[in-house]
Amino acid sequence: MVPNQSFLLAFDGSEEALYAAEAAWSLSKRMNASLTAQHVVDTAGALRFLNPRNAGVIGSGLHLVAYEGLNNSLRSIGGKLAEVYNARAEGHGISTGMIVDEGDPCEEILRRAADHSLIILGYSPSAVPASISFLHARLSLVEQLIHSCLQPLLIVRQPLPVVTELTAVSSLRHFNDRWLTACWSAAQQLGAQFSISLLPLVNGKTELEEFNRQLQESAPRLSNAKIRILVSDDKHPAVKNSSVLPVVPTVLKDDHRMTISGECPALFLRTSNFSSVLFWPEEYTQPLFRLPAASTAAV
Repeated sequence: MVPNQSFLLAFDGSEEALYAAEAAWSLSKRMNASLTAQHVVDTAGALRFLNPRNAGVIGSGLHLVAYEGLNNSLRSIGGKLAEVYNARAEGHGISTGMIVDEGDPCEEILRRAADHSLIILGYSPSAVPASISFLHARLSLVEQLIHSCLQPLLIVRQPLPVVTELTAVSSLRHFNDRWLTACWSAAQQLGAQFSISLLPLVNGKTELEEFNRQLQESAPRLSNAKIRILVSDDKHPAVKNSSVLPVVPTVLKDDHRMTISGECPALFLRTSNFSSVLFWPEEYTQPLFRLPAASTAAV
């Protein structure tokens, strides 16, 4: 059967990357999607680390030798990762290979992301000392991609079982019926339940009634969806049950990507307890999942 969509897996060899790979293998088989794995040899990071152009009193010669040696070591690691990944993927019945690129990891992943409908990555939050404010903390690769990528990103922290429920994060102040309907459609294609998780309400019952009214008028197909109030994410079912996948919309405001609560997506990721989360830019209008033609006909 010819694949009808394409996923990209960014793989750095970490434990979380393996969780992401297992999720990508399962999801690509479930949706009959082609899967491309990518590892980036960070030659840009090696250059920044050694900075041979500013070598000072000893000249640039030793720095350039060290730069080439470091890059060769990184290439060896990349080759070994590709070998191990391909063997594991084959063991799961996945016919996919790993591409090893060189350069800046964020730029290289973004370059390939344009040809795929979903980007899948593992994530482990960096340890930032309490004395350092978030504004001065360096963003990790995953956090950079959330801000820059135009495609949805599935971020995996822990093993992700078969998704049984997609819950779309929304609010009355930022009601987007088109985006909510797209999330509902994605849940339908996955064969998962659909629910809505509302940001904390100011006026409680009044706001909930108004949200339901707008939902009924703008997206009647969604009017029977279960609605939860996201009072505290540590009490949310998606924390206790990793098969419930939260879908978080992001929007562009003055060239900065934000969540609908006005929060930096990287900060949301660092402070939430969700084991996995799907960041979905609201300007991405293509279907996230598409069932094979035969499956669609059967439905």
